[in-house]
Amino acid sequence: GLACLFGSEWVRGRRQPWAANAMAGAGVVILYAAIWAAQHLYQLISAPPAFVVMALITVACGTLALARQSLLIAVLGLMGGFATPLLVAPQADQPLTLFTYVLILDAVLLWLARRQRWPVLAILCLVGTAVHQSLWIIGHMDAERLLIGLVVLAVFALAFLLLGPARHTTEQEGGTEQALWRWCRAGGVLLPFVFALHMAGTARLTAHPTPLAVLLLMLSICACWQARRQPEPLLAPVAAGATLGIMTLWFMTHTLTVPLVWEAAAVCAGLALAYAVMAKLALNDDVWPQLSAAQLILGIGLFVLLVLASPTRSASQLWPWLAGWSAQAALLLWHAQDRHRAPLQLVTGLGMAAGLLLFAASHYASLGFRHEPSLYLAVVMITAVVFQALGLLTKQVKPQLWANHTASATALTLLLV
Repeated sequence: GLACLFGSEWVRGRRQPWAANAMAGAGVVILYAAIWAAQHLYQLISAPPAFVVMALITVACGTLALARQSLLIAVLGLMGGFATPLLVAPQADQPLTLFTYVLILDAVLLWLARRQRWPVLAILCLVGTAVHQSLWIIGHMDAERLLIGLVVLAVFALAFLLLGPARHTTEQEGGTEQALWRWCRAGGVLLPFVFALHMAGTARLTAHPTPLAVLLLMLSICACWQARRQPEPLLAPVAAGATLGIMTLWFMTHTLTVPLVWEAAAVCAGLALAYAVMAKLALNDDVWPQLSAAQLILGIGLFVLLVLASPTRSASQLWPWLAGWSAQAALLLWHAQDRHRAPLQLVTGLGMAAGLLLFAASHYASLGFRHEPSLYLAVVMITAVVFQALGLLTKQVKPQLWANHTASATALTLLLV
């Protein structure tokens, strides 16, 4: 292996760069194979020195790739670097050591990709990172180490978002290169949503929604920030849709108790509020349409989710559900202040009325409404009066028209209660 590396310098001196790079790449592959064989086939060395030597080979490969400006050598070093933990200790379960190593490897290779304008190298980094994350999260992570998994996903999302080029400033960059960098940044932010979906669908991992929601909130902020940083027209709506899908799966796979409903309602309100605030902050920017679309997707989706989940028999108290509906309705009404979004008022009124109607139809017998109906009926009356008041207080013509429609439609729907 060393002979190939030193021999490639001699070939390079004879002005044969392709042959020299191929010979250097062969030397790197031979060195990786030699260290793997020394450990696994012949037990000449143990895992720690094998790991150190393979890491040094990766560093030398990156240095050689930078010196010769060779993407081939860089790709071989990347493949060897990501294969090192699997070759040296394939059965080891040490997430902190593993992902610290992968993070350092990503940082070096992303710096090299950014310096040499090799977006393909960054894409391959993302693939290699995803392989290690999937192997550990799906194969080894349990409820006790859920926090480690969430932190790993958050840190690597930030790394791929921040270590790529900030903006396209060079006129020489082609459309394909720009597209690859966009895919890399978007993939770095959106890929953790896939693992979050796995966590939400595994009840033993996420008994409570709050840890998962913190990750979703961070990823959503990253997606919206990247959408403002670079024109990524679908990034924020896709992130909102993924967040909604993950929360829906969590509701479907968990038995909802009253405390869990309170927690889930607070989580949904926090996620919807974050998107609403980010949309308001971008009100005068070109990115506002996509952030507004993301806010609508998540806000309306979570509202519908909370309404449809309310018939569950294990959480038959009205108050946590009412708090969740009210929070989502308030955020949608805030968004409906813009005259172009005035029809949202109708969604909020009908949503509140449908929730109260569905809850009464599902829990009437178990809650004893026939004996003490006054409190529930007071909630129904207050809901109708609130939407009537909104219709009276709205002054702009188009929003006032929709506020009146909302008031009458809400009252008609509540008659069914």
